[in-house]
Amino acid sequence: MSAVFGFGDIGHKAQIQDLQRQIDELKKKLAEKEQELLPSKYRVAKIIQGESKILHKWNAPSRPFVKRGKQWYWTVALVTLTLIVILAFFQEAVIIAAVIGFMFIIYLVSTVPPAEIEYRLTEFGVEMGTGEDTTVYTWDQLDSFWISLKQGREILNIDTKLSFPLRIVMLFPEEERDRIVTILSEKLPYKEAPKKKQGWLSVQIDGIYIPYHEVRPKGKNTLDFQKSVNTMETVPGTIVSSQMPSSQKQL
Repeated sequence: MSAVFGFGDIGHKAQIQDLQRQIDELKKKLAEKEQELLPSKYRVAKIIQGESKILHKWNAPSRPFVKRGKQWYWTVALVTLTLIVILAFFQEAVIIAAVIGFMFIIYLVSTVPPAEIEYRLTEFGVEMGTGEDTTVYTWDQLDSFWISLKQGREILNIDTKLSFPLRIVMLFPEEERDRIVTILSEKLPYKEAPKKKQGWLSVQIDGIYIPYHEVRPKGKNTLDFQKSVNTMETVPGTIVSSQMPSSQKQL
């Protein structure tokens, strides 16, 4: 009878409207949560200016990539098989699974080329990616920067004050280095050279440390550096060091 008089349709429409209302509420809560995850100073900047002023931007792969030859894969496979045999003898099933998983990750990283992303240095910090995939770090979350040589190319390293990540690693085209170093020198100190000579493991992970005097833009002396710092406009969330990088002091 309810179907005859249309009560069934009315109830169905009411359920749809109720579901739509719940979906709208969930979307609103998700949007609020995303805003909470953004650094507070960066969020304020977005509200006031709409977008933070971009000082410089460039496109580069998201990670270093070196195409490996067959000999490299055979070596990795042989080492993996040897480890598995040894661990199997001691019945270490958990460690065997971890080794296989780790080697699988190495295989993927070595065979799948990285995607190219956009990097931006802004008045308020460092941005990576676009749209919903954008990752933001404000200047007050960053500690220092330095450049290293790894796998035949220079890499930009930015150490953070966060628990995670401790370091941001970015690639850049060779012709962009002077501009990047100039901007970062006005925001962050250049990391001091290691007191001890880098070991093999450190070189493999971080690359070879390059001192500031080797990456300093041509014609940029101590006076230029101090002048750029003193005349730079200070904005919320920006760390301005009144001292030149320690590596520059040694020059």
